Amino acid sequence: MTRTRVTIVKSILCGAAMVSCLVALPASGQIEIVVRPPFWFVASARPVYFEGRATYWYGNRWYYRDGGSWRYYNNEPTYLRNHRGSDQRNRHHYWRGHGRGPHRR
Repeated sequence: MTRTRVTIVKSILCGAAMVSCLVALPASGQIEIVVRPPFWFVASARPVYFEGRATYWYGNRWYYRDGGSWRYYNNEPTYLRNHRGSDQRNRHHYWRGHGRGPHRR
């Protein structure tokens, strides 16, 4: 009879383990991947200085350097939003155009 009880307990534990594998809580991501602005963009873009650091508008976000990594603002600060809205015409674009642009051949 003891063997029967051990077998029943093992079966219950095995079944509970299988059910717990099938029914899992939703996972919450703890890793955030930040796509930083490419080096060519940072080299040619004019930064906007906010809170003592250079910020760059890239990919619909304001990015800034924090030591050796890049970070962005989760909520766009009012100053940067106003600057973005008023500074669209002052952007510089560098490209090799076909007779277009300020540098014609």
